[in-house]
Amino acid sequence: MFCHEKLITNCLVCKGRFPFEYTCQIIGFNNRTVSILELGEYYDDAFGKNRKYQFVINNPFGNEDILIKTNSIINQEFFIDYSFNCTNDSKHLYKMILAVKIDNEKLRIRKIGQYPENTVLGKYKSADFEKILKRFNDSFVDYQNAEKSNKYNLFAGAYDYLRRVYEKMIKYYLKEDNLEELSFSRAEDKINSVKHHFEPRIQQYLNQLYSALSFGVHTLDEETCKEHYDNLKAIIDVQLQFEKSRDEVNNQLDESRKTLAALTEKYNKEKKAI
Repeated sequence: MFCHEKLITNCLVCKGRFPFEYTCQIIGFNNRTVSILELGEYYDDAFGKNRKYQFVINNPFGNEDILIKTNSIINQEFFIDYSFNCTNDSKHLYKMILAVKIDNEKLRIRKIGQYPENTVLGKYKSADFEKILKRFNDSFVDYQNAEKSNKYNLFAGAYDYLRRVYEKMIKYYLKEDNLEELSFSRAEDKINSVKHHFEPRIQQYLNQLYSALSFGVHTLDEETCKEHYDNLKAIIDVQLQFEKSRDEVNNQLDESRKTLAALTEKYNKEKKAI
């Protein structure tokens, strides 16, 4: 039965491949919430006529189709709600919602939401950089909003949020160097004064990056913003990875120093005892 099946796939939280139980239901079909199978033999006598519904939505997770039967379709909109539970840990829940529209006997299906969102599934996951982004004057939300805006085709908005992340980076480094932000009249001067904090290979592009992001916010059309977004964000991501790697190295050095200090102390004690 399609309404309650199992599939085997990756759990992002468990970091492994496990069976998933999943269910689905239709919400808002003639103002009702029904299971797929219940709807498969659904009759509507609200208009004094016996109407038997039938149409097919391809099942994205198996070989069977979701089947809804009809001889006469009335125009309407409703939602298909999927829920997935990892059998390795039932607390790990995933969701996806499809919007379905019947218009003049044409069926249109559109994904309108999912959890977790695509923004955590890409090459650069916002969660990977959460600690670093929060250090930069709490720019984590701005980074997520840039990714969401890009995902939902709001490309100029994505540039705006990405520029906020970049500006907060600059502000953070100015403060770290005890430099007053108001003492600089131009963004270029601010960037030049802190560029030594950035990964050496991107330092030559820092002023161009700010100009490109500003140009996208105020001037570029949406299609051009879309075309170049990933390449501009990659420069921000390089710096985030640079900071993250530096943190990891510093943490490792701290642990190494503690280990060496403890071993040296133990060695000296044993040496005195001899």
